[in-house]
Amino acid sequence: SILVLAWPEPQSAEWGETLRRTVRMGKSRRGFTLIELLVVIAIIAILAAILFPVFAKAREKARQSSCASNLKQIALGMLMYVGDNDEMFPPPQNCDSGLTGCFVQGCATGGGGPDLLGPYIKNHQIFECPTCNDDRVYSYGWNRALDVDKLGNVNQVAKCVMWADHRTNVTYRWCGGWLAVNETCCSGQGNDPVFPHWMNPVHNEGYNIAFCDGHVKWNKYGSISVYDNNNNPVVFENTL
Repeated sequence: SILVLAWPEPQSAEWGETLRRTVRMGKSRRGFTLIELLVVIAIIAILAAILFPVFAKAREKARQSSCASNLKQIALGMLMYVGDNDEMFPPPQNCDSGLTGCFVQGCATGGGGPDLLGPYIKNHQIFECPTCNDDRVYSYGWNRALDVDKLGNVNQVAKCVMWADHRTNVTYRWCGGWLAVNETCCSGQGNDPVFPHWMNPVHNEGYNIAFCDGHVKWNKYGSISVYDNNNNPVVFENTL
């Protein structure tokens, strides 16, 4: 008998070229080298170092705007109170806890004593600054120079401070906070060049301040001195 071997038919030239190209591509594929990976990581780290502070500043700018909105509502509420009370600012109130001299913001939020601003400010949470992370409920200080004074007696309503961001570690704050009028205030405790008038530079190195005409403005830290009201961009003593 004769054994006949059947060979497969040769493939086309195109098929052979495709096979050779596939083999070459497979041989050329490789992973990243260690140096390439380190370069990519270094680039990502540099970008993060550049962008993270920008993002943080943008977030704080948003909180600053929210805080300014809070102060605007509080200032307008106070001006409505003044309009209904013979143009007179309220006095400090006694607290239910037995402390005396609780300041109007604390009592305004029902933290003790009469709820003076309750009819005008329905949301008491606006007394909390979104940037302050301490355990206080009230983040804003009241200018005690305005106690029981008439709005018409304030010489410069557009420059006289009504409310402002208030520092956290002050002895005289009890159920709220208030601003030192000058350097002789409270046995000299108001004489603090780091926290002038006990304001807190919590927003991008500056303070939000609500003035007696109802407008709110951010002031840069260092622009306000505790020693020289006459040359400050704002005033605390209503007779200046």
